[in-house]
Amino acid sequence: LSGAAHAASPADEIAAAQAAIPRAERADAEQYDPQGLLRAGEALLRAQNAARDGDAQEAAELAEAEADLARARSIESANAARLAQRRNELRELGARLDMEGQP
Repeated sequence: LSGAAHAASPADEIAAAQAAIPRAERADAEQYDPQGLLRAGEALLRAQNAARDGDAQEAAELAEAEADLARARSIESANAARLAQRRNELRELGARLDMEGQP
């Protein structure tokens, strides 16, 4: 078993970044982390431009990481919003039950 990992080519990294951005969009990053999504798109553009100069690896990795971070933040924000909504519903239900139980 070799300890060395096979490094992805810059083209593979760009493709991974291109795939990560739509994943972030499907997780509603436009709503929950629009700046992160913008940074991912900008980094992807830099990677695509750098590919012409043969130096795209780092920019492509950054683009993918930014998109993955925007996706994660979006999921976290959406879950926090759902949790807050459920807690509010439980408070309202508890208040209604308290009112019904009083003579």
